[in-house]
Amino acid sequence: MITPRLPPGRQLAVANAGISGNTVSRQPNPYDPTGRCCGPPVPERLEYDALDLAGARHLILLEGTNDLGGGDHAPPAPASRVIGAMKEIVERAHARGVKIVGATLMPMCAAADSGTEANRRAVNEFIRTGGVFDGVADFDAVVRDPADPTRIREAYRSDCYHPNAAGHAALGKSLDLGLFGLDRPRVERAA
Repeated sequence: MITPRLPPGRQLAVANAGISGNTVSRQPNPYDPTGRCCGPPVPERLEYDALDLAGARHLILLEGTNDLGGGDHAPPAPASRVIGAMKEIVERAHARGVKIVGATLMPMCAAADSGTEANRRAVNEFIRTGGVFDGVADFDAVVRDPADPTRIREAYRSDCYHPNAAGHAALGKSLDLGLFGLDRPRVERAA
């Protein structure tokens, strides 16, 4: 049974504009140079996929894994490129009056001593402590395996990059509703 998390009388609409294989920076797509599989990078679709949505007040940014991982058509991006793209997105969201929550990047099965893992940790440190985001959803802390922090724990893992249904449920339960103003009672407006 699913237990509702919203306070009585409160509602929240959610639009999911996530695209598998997408990137947060303007680097070539690491999986498909044609752009047909994974859509344009976030900076190119930010307005029409998020900021232009009627009533949009908050944005959760969970991007960067594909940039850091690289692929056959683009090398792995350094943390600085991902952080720079995140800063641009936050600035653009704030210019539109939209609050933005940074979601930490989940484990990618990269070797603990690899550049990819070092870059992932650097991006997560920026998200957690950089002071740029209006709030943080620490998805890494929710799903990482305590015995091997480079992997998603077995109970939550679909593959090296993606949580399964139980992992997604854990991520949802971990969200602090206060980030979206849902921890306060609703104020009725006079007609």
